[in-house]
Amino acid sequence: MNIENFRIYNDLVANQSFSKAGKLNGITQSAVSQQLRNMEKSLGSLILDRNYKDFQLTREGKYIHEVSINLVQQYDRLIGTLQEMRNEVAGSIRLSAIYSIGLHVLPSYLTRFMKEFPQVNIQIEYRRAKSVYEDILNNSADMGLVAYPQNRKGIETIPFEQEQLVFAAGIDHPLTKKEEVNLSDLEKSDFVGFDMSIPTRSAIDTFFESLNLSIQPVMEFDNIETVKRAVEINSGIAMLPRPTISQELARKTLVILPVNTDKSIYRPTALILKENHFICPALKALMKTLNTIQNI
Repeated sequence: MNIENFRIYNDLVANQSFSKAGKLNGITQSAVSQQLRNMEKSLGSLILDRNYKDFQLTREGKYIHEVSINLVQQYDRLIGTLQEMRNEVAGSIRLSAIYSIGLHVLPSYLTRFMKEFPQVNIQIEYRRAKSVYEDILNNSADMGLVAYPQNRKGIETIPFEQEQLVFAAGIDHPLTKKEEVNLSDLEKSDFVGFDMSIPTRSAIDTFFESLNLSIQPVMEFDNIETVKRAVEINSGIAMLPRPTISQELARKTLVILPVNTDKSIYRPTALILKENHFICPALKALMKTLNTIQNI
């Protein structure tokens, strides 16, 4: 047995999934099962209770998990400290990000980071916000990226970017022909919005109230990509974080509407870390690239 056995075991317990534990560690589901059997044989204890359909640890399995978490954390701290002493930046970083940040904001930062630190391997999981917080708390990710960060027990939040939300329309929408779009024009137009479960929706609704705008979406979706596709085919206009439509603006499939208002709205984004979790040199370097290192 080595430290990676314990790391895989921790991921297995955190996710209660052999396939997810395998994916996180670059091995097959059957390899995870084999490693679990090898651990049971080496430790002389039954770890997983096979009498249950659901994932269920034995009493020994729970104790082994408690010790395993500490072993992996101490090992990572040891390796990280030695790397700092050698001024070395290497290893792996596991990121968990909401789709809009992971797909549209991170790539430019990561390209720059990987050019400077090619020895670092970065794994990214694209997740819903709730799952990002869970990934951090159960140690499935070293750092998360979310919008409208929430105060959560055990979570440290570091401000990242403020993304301006803009009114966007498809290239052939009638409002794109106007030099200036009035608020009354917006009220007469179909609007494509986010589902009520999305934090951006609440922020947009509050913004509309501040403008005395009466707008009800004709369509609602739970992700930015679908909203953009609906706007591109002229199903309506939408408010979207500007960084998420840069490619569409470049391809000229979306246009930012010149709305006549002096009020603006911004979507706050943040990095989230597990409180008191050791920040290895590679993660520190990435945070520096993200311009957040001064907040540590």
